[in-house]
Amino acid sequence: NGQQRRPNTDDDDLRLKEERRCITATDYCKPPIIYAIGGINEHNCREPVVRYGADGVAVIRSVMQASHPGDIVQSIRDQLVDRG
Repeated sequence: NGQQRRPNTDDDDLRLKEERRCITATDYCKPPIIYAIGGINEHNCREPVVRYGADGVAVIRSVMQASHPGDIVQSIRDQLVDRG
């Protein structure tokens, strides 16, 4: 390549450490995103969100085992959409 890299200086190391610290601090300031998982279906999908404050639900079994998975997904989406 022919280009020489300049050696890192103490200033470079300090700048990188400061950037890492800022990124970490920023990430910790964000509230966590919480999803309810396990046993969620079209009959109980609202409870974790409404009652316990989850941001959403993860649904696998009830969708994958359904004869019409799209209908199950639509039913769950309809129940979780804020209608206010």
